[in-house]
Amino acid sequence: DPDRDAHTHTAPTLFQGRQVNTGQLVVGHQSTGMSPTRTEVSAQIASSAASVQMRQTFVNSGSDTTDAVYVFPVPPQAAVYSLTLSVGERSIAFGVVAETSKAKEAYEQAKESGHLATIVEQMSPGVLAISLGNIPPHEIVRAELKYLQTLQLVENKYRLVIPLSFADNDGGTFDIQVDLETGVPLCG
Repeated sequence: DPDRDAHTHTAPTLFQGRQVNTGQLVVGHQSTGMSPTRTEVSAQIASSAASVQMRQTFVNSGSDTTDAVYVFPVPPQAAVYSLTLSVGERSIAFGVVAETSKAKEAYEQAKESGHLATIVEQMSPGVLAISLGNIPPHEIVRAELKYLQTLQLVENKYRLVIPLSFADNDGGTFDIQVDLETGVPLCG
């Protein structure tokens, strides 16, 4: 329906000149990112708001330790309130805010010492980017983020938009669960 699409169309989300449709790991200046091998989404909807939890799993399929950037297109009218990245058995929960220059210095020092290193940056509006340094070969990387989103009201219907792209999935699996609490009877 062209009218419906006109009400919900947004400009593509870009990171380093490439379109980002879902969370992905970008390695160096490759034209495409590492696609998730598994994506799990759980959303709880109450009234005109949603609480969304997304888990994504990636694998460094290369034979070398690498650096990458986890990029996630934050949906319109959403705010990320929790983010945890795991590389193998090591997990990092984000929440420390530091001056940009000090954060970059700490990131570079951790990388040079051979430690897992991370830094969160917003590269452009709507794009969350977290740099990961020293990902060992064949290691599993997991990203879990939680965000709150105000639902869009389009033609008297609420719309939940979850940034997923089946085209970028390369054979991975998706699990989606939505719990709806209306507070009023539904009509059908």
